[in-house]
Amino acid sequence: MSIHTFDLSLPEYAAPCERPVVQTLIDLLLREGGVVSVYDEEEVAIHKSSDKTEILKSMSQTGWDTVESYHHDGDLRGWFSLIYNNGSEQEPMIVISDYSVNDWTENVYRKLDEAFGGYEL
Repeated sequence: MSIHTFDLSLPEYAAPCERPVVQTLIDLLLREGGVVSVYDEEEVAIHKSSDKTEILKSMSQTGWDTVESYHHDGDLRGWFSLIYNNGSEQEPMIVISDYSVNDWTENVYRKLDEAFGGYEL
């Protein structure tokens, strides 16, 4: 069993119970040389970055984000739609409102659900 620590300040405007899910999501998206783009309600917040802290700082500036994950060769692996403070009632997985359906994103979601599903924080 491994112990995970979280920066409870990021993303800044996400509910505290959502932050560990979002941070773990970004960790999973960055694996194997992946890069991440974040689109908020208005614009591209960050484009194809591998800097976890900068990615997290760019998130939750508006009510929702779409997070795209790219393989190191540039191919899109999938996307996740996040809605912050979405009536989660302390259920952290509620922040993920939708995601592209493919084997890779299903695997990422399954890992998150194993870690955070069914818990009220």
